[in-house]
Amino acid sequence: MPMTPDDVEPGSMDWRGNTPLSLAAERGYEAIVKMLLNRNGVDTNSRDPYGRTPFSRAARFGYISIMQALLERGVDLSPNNGQLTIALFEAARRGHCGVVELLLQHNANTNARDNKNRTPLSYAAIKGCCVTVNLLLLQTVLQDVDIDVRDIDGRTPLSYAVSRGHLDVVKLLLQYNANIDFKDNEGRTPLSRAASSGYLAMVKLLIQHNADIDSKDIKGRTPLFYAAFGNDVLVVKLLYEETSNADQKDEDGRTPFSYAVRFGNLEVVKFLVERGDIDINSKDTYGRSALSWALKTVYSHVFDVVGYLLEQDNVIVTEDDRDVMKQTPNSGEYLKDSEYGHPRKSGYLLLSRYSEDHL
Repeated sequence: MPMTPDDVEPGSMDWRGNTPLSLAAERGYEAIVKMLLNRNGVDTNSRDPYGRTPFSRAARFGYISIMQALLERGVDLSPNNGQLTIALFEAARRGHCGVVELLLQHNANTNARDNKNRTPLSYAAIKGCCVTVNLLLLQTVLQDVDIDVRDIDGRTPLSYAVSRGHLDVVKLLLQYNANIDFKDNEGRTPLSRAASSGYLAMVKLLIQHNADIDSKDIKGRTPLFYAAFGNDVLVVKLLYEETSNADQKDEDGRTPFSYAVRFGNLEVVKFLVERGDIDINSKDTYGRSALSWALKTVYSHVFDVVGYLLEQDNVIVTEDDRDVMKQTPNSGEYLKDSEYGHPRKSGYLLLSRYSEDHL
């Protein structure tokens, strides 16, 4: 005979520790949930091996009506039980603003932290759900929400919202006076994160709110360095105009220009060269110039940068230009073929320029 709802044992579990109620709640089967809640022996607070309850599993997928049915059945929401906290994390992480609102009405703890030291606000900022972020920030008066909470990586909700490109969330956090210059464990600020992602509108917004343009991370790099890593020349231009020193060096003695050359970002290289106040022959702590780094790179797009640099009258290509390994830019090391053959092509260009200079 076919199995009927009456044949289901409410307290049974499968091999994963799931009860019929928890599975129905997670999958949004509202009618089955209500049927099970009317059966004797159903445990509304049962937990699977991961500590999840039917209530938190419904919250995870945004099933408000199922959560309300469980609330009417008297699900345990006491602080010691932890269901509210787990449910709030699940809802904030996935942007279920209606669920978050319901949980806050039942006094869910907005300052609870998980094993990464993140709060629901951290996850709402990562998700980029402006409504959820606003709901949590509105609890500031009641619960003194820590807007600058730092996780195990030292990153704040603002840092995550910036790096994910959630402009409206960033605006909201700044309205609530989030610290714009908090540094994470790498010493990087939100502006540094925005610069590396190439988010021009984000960079503009942070500068308008007086973000520290020249803040250095643990490697001595400012936001301009990270903009130079990428190939968004508009971000580079904006930071260049605002910085006090576009030619500063990091802990390795390298400049933003050096990295732009190394990564083959031709438009950025052209912009910096045309400004005229960049030392294109600057050497790092290894005695290497930007040109020598480019010649050691195998990627084909760097070849165009090498060609451009060799067209500049003031680029140094002489036997006196030696690094700490006693190599010059036209040493045989740079003429060696590689798997892709590009250093060899660059090497021939270099020899051509060197020969012209010594005719």
